Amino acid sequence: MPQTSKVIALILILVSVAVSINVYAGSLFNVPYLWDSDMQVYPSAVNANTYTNITIIINSSININSTKINITNAIIDFIVIKNNIINVGLYPTGNPVIIKVNGTEKILPVENICYINYSSANFTSKIYVNVSSSCIGIKLYANGTAVPLNTSYVPPYSGLYSMLLTNGTFYARFTYIVTPTISPLSSTYGYGVNLTMSPPLAEPGMLIIENSSAVLFSASAQSGASIPRFALPAGNFTLLLYEGSLILANATLTINRASPEVRLSGFSERTTYGTPISYSVVAYVAGAPLKLPVVVLVNGTTVASGITPLVVNLPSLDAGVYNVTTVALQTVNTTEEALARYLIVSPAPVSLKVFVNGSTAGSVVVLNYGQVAQISARAYSTVEPQGSEAVYVDGRLNGFTIDTMELGAGVHSLTVAFTPSSRNFLPAYYNVTLVVARSQPSLSLPYEIKARYGESLTIPVRLTVYGRPVQGYVDVRVSNFTEEVFVNGSAAISLPPLPAGIYTITVSYPGSPNLFPTSASAVLIVESATVSVEISAPDRSVYGVPISIWARASPSVAGTLSIYVNNTLIYSAPLSFVNVSWSPPRSGVFNITAVFQSASKNYSSGYATKLIYISKANCYIKILLNSSKVYVLHTYTILLESQVTPYIYVDNNYVGKFRLGNITFNSTGSHILSAIFPGDDRYYSCKASAVVEVQKNPSSIIIEIPSRLALPNSKIDVIVIISTSAKIYNSTLTIIAQNINNNNTYSFTEYINSQRTVTHIELPAPGSYIVRAYYGGNPYVDANYSNAEAVTVVESILGVPEVLLLGYMAAFGIAYAAVVAIKLKRGKD
Repeated sequence: MPQTSKVIALILILVSVAVSINVYAGSLFNVPYLWDSDMQVYPSAVNANTYTNITIIINSSININSTKINITNAIIDFIVIKNNIINVGLYPTGNPVIIKVNGTEKILPVENICYINYSSANFTSKIYVNVSSSCIGIKLYANGTAVPLNTSYVPPYSGLYSMLLTNGTFYARFTYIVTPTISPLSSTYGYGVNLTMSPPLAEPGMLIIENSSAVLFSASAQSGASIPRFALPAGNFTLLLYEGSLILANATLTINRASPEVRLSGFSERTTYGTPISYSVVAYVAGAPLKLPVVVLVNGTTVASGITPLVVNLPSLDAGVYNVTTVALQTVNTTEEALARYLIVSPAPVSLKVFVNGSTAGSVVVLNYGQVAQISARAYSTVEPQGSEAVYVDGRLNGFTIDTMELGAGVHSLTVAFTPSSRNFLPAYYNVTLVVARSQPSLSLPYEIKARYGESLTIPVRLTVYGRPVQGYVDVRVSNFTEEVFVNGSAAISLPPLPAGIYTITVSYPGSPNLFPTSASAVLIVESATVSVEISAPDRSVYGVPISIWARASPSVAGTLSIYVNNTLIYSAPLSFVNVSWSPPRSGVFNITAVFQSASKNYSSGYATKLIYISKANCYIKILLNSSKVYVLHTYTILLESQVTPYIYVDNNYVGKFRLGNITFNSTGSHILSAIFPGDDRYYSCKASAVVEVQKNPSSIIIEIPSRLALPNSKIDVIVIISTSAKIYNSTLTIIAQNINNNNTYSFTEYINSQRTVTHIELPAPGSYIVRAYYGGNPYVDANYSNAEAVTVVESILGVPEVLLLGYMAAFGIAYAAVVAIKLKRGKD
C-alpha cells in the first residue's frame, strides 16, 4: 500500500480510537475533574501506566476556532475538537502534565491509577489477545469493532488491524497483523494450483512466487489465486503475499517432480522378420504432451534416443522375443519413468514362384514327351530370403533339368522346396502336377530325290521328337517294293534300281506308348541323264549398275535355258548358253536361277542358282536458288540437283517434298534451308543445307514541299512518298529540319501506315533550312533517308513575308517610275 494510503489509514484509526473512548469518562468511573470558570478537565489526574483520554469542556463564550492548546510533559496521541469540547489522548513523560488552552493553565498530576497488560501473537489467521488489567470495564476493539477478550476471534479479513484496549478514560493501543492461511502449499509439476486464503484480504493484494533469482509468478489476490498449469517448474519457492508494502504471508510452495506417462503409438507386440518396425513415443504430464528426453533399449541395448514426440525406427531384428523398454529420462521437472513391452519377431513366411522353361508354373504343368524342362524358382519374403531351393520329381531329388524321355508319358509329381539357412525364414514348398503327354514324332526324309536311271538309291530317314533321336521300326514302300527298317534316330534306306520316271516313297512309323504314329513321303525322280547347269554373275553390285548374267547347260543339248530373278522370268531362249544384262529394281539380296528344260527324254532338265547382293547407291543433293540476294516476303524458286526427291525444311520447319519449287521467307536474318532424303531401298540417306541470308526490302523515300517560303511557327506541308516492293509501310517517320544559319536542328516524328503521307512541320526561327525525312523501316523494310529540300522561314509584316512585300514594293516602284516618265514625256511633247 502506498505511504499516503497508510497515513490516511492511521489517521482514520486514531479518529476511531478517539470516538471509541468515552469523552465523559470521569462521570463513568468517578474520577475527579478540575473546574474553573473558563474550562472543565476530566479526569483530574493522568494515569502513569496507560494513555489517558482527557476531556476539556470550554466555556461557550470562547472562540473555538482560535483556540490554542499547549501540553507539557506528555506524548500527544490525538486532539479532537468538536463544538466546545476538546478530547486529548496523551501519555505522560513527566509529572505533572500541564495543559494550557488559550492561556488558561491546568496542572494534572501523574498517578498510578491502574494498569493494562496484554500479550498477542501477530501473523496468525485469528486474533487472540491475552489481557490483564486493574482498570475497570476494559474492552477490546479491532478497527473499531468489539472483539472478545482472552478468546480466539476469527476476523472477517486478513491484514493490518488497529487494536484498542480501553474503558473510555484509560487505554492502550497496538497493531495486530492477521495473516491468511494459504493452502495448498504443495503440488505437482504440470498441474494448476488453486490457492485459497482464509480469511481473505479486505482489498486485493499482490501474490508473488519467486526463487532466489527471479519472480516466477505474480497475480492480484484477495480470497485466492490460480496458478496455471506448467507455470512453475519443480522445486521449492517462496510465496509472498503483499498488502501494499506489508508482507502478510511468507510461505514455502513446493512443486514436486511429475511422473510422466510414456505412451507408444503404433507399436505392435508381434511382427514378422524383415518388416520395418516403426512407432512413435509421446510423453504426457498431467494429461498434456510434453517434450522429454527418452531412450529406447532392446534387451538392454540402446537403439534410439531423442526428444518426444519421437518416431522410433527399430533396427532389423532376428526372429525371437525381445524386451523393448522406453525410458523417459529424469529432468528438472519430471522423474524417470520406463515402459517395457515384449516384442515377438516371428520367422518370415516364404513364398515360391516356380518357372518351367521361363514361364510361371501353375498347379498343373503339361509337357510333351521328348521335351527338356528347365526348372527355376524365386523365393519371396519380407526381405530377400536366405536359403536354397531343391527340385523333387516323384519324391526323388532331381536336378533343375527334367528330361521327359527319362520319365516317360504319364502323370508325375514335381516339388520345389525352399530350405532356409537361418531361423529368420520358414521353409516353403511348391507342388506341381507334371503331366507328360504323348508326342507327335518327326519322321523326315528328303522331299525330292533325284537319281539317274540304273543307279542304286539310298534314302536318308530321320525319326526324332523335339529334335532328339528316337528308336523304332519303320515301314518303307515305293512302287512294288516294301521293307521294314530299324531306325536309331536316323538310317539310310537302300532301294533297288528303278526305271526312269517319278515315284512316291512312303515311310511309316507305327507309334509307341510315348509317341503317336506318323508317316512321311518323298518324290523320287529317276532321270535319264544329268545335265549340269552353270550360272555366273557378280556377287555384289550397286543399284543403278547393270548386271551381266550368263548361264550354260552341259553337255550342250537341245532345250530351253531360262533366267529367273526371285522366281521372276527375265529371259528365256532355246539355247544351251545365254548372256543377258539385268538392271536391279532396288537394293537387296536377289536369287538368280538358271533353268534348263531338256527337250530330250534322255537328258534331264537342270538348274543353278546364285545369290547376288545389291547395295544401295549413294545419292547427292545440290541446292540452287534463283537469286543471289534474298528479300523477305519474296518468292524464290529452289532447284535441287539430285537423283531423289528430298524433303525441304526451312529452319527445321517442313515445307514440302520436291526437286523444283517455290519458297517465301517471312522474316529476315539467317535461315537454314535443308534438303533431306531419308533413304529408301535404292539410295542411302543424304542431305544438304544452305544458309540463306534474308534481307529487308530496300526502300526509297521522296519528299516534296509545295511551299518553300514560310513564316515562323506556320504549318509547312511535307509530302512523303515511300516506295518498297514489300508494300508494307507502317513505321515511324521523322522529319529533320536543320537551320543552316545557326546550325539548330528540329525533328518531328509520327507513325505512318501508307505509301503517301502528308505531314506538317512548324519551324520557330527565321532562316534557311534543309529538310529531310528519315523512314524508320519495319521488320520487312529497311530504313532510309529521303532527298533534301530547302525551306526559307522569313519574318512577316502584317502577316505578309518580308521578301514578298519587298517584291511587291519593287514592282510598285518600277511601275510608278514608268508612269512618271510617261507624264514627263507627254509634258515635253
